[in-house]
Amino acid sequence: MLEPSESHRTISSVNTSTLDRPLFDRTVAVPETRQLDILANLLIKRGARVMRCPLVSICDSPDVDGVTNWLKRFIAEPSALFIL
Repeated sequence: MLEPSESHRTISSVNTSTLDRPLFDRTVAVPETRQLDILANLLIKRGARVMRCPLVSICDSPDVDGVTNWLKRFIAEPSALFIL
């Protein structure tokens, strides 16, 4: 597993045009799956720093109202990037 501080950028990748690498200077957390290395390599080629993170479980929130309010705020004012 990679530590968040580890960088996958090389000297040649830094010199590549950011137009060819739309994820340059972005960090993407990738949950562990069977296709992890393939997805991670695709993201790295597009300039992203990849942080592998174990996906332990997905549970429903006990605070349904809090989640609903967050979703309403997000819909009203969406962020530039949102990746699940």
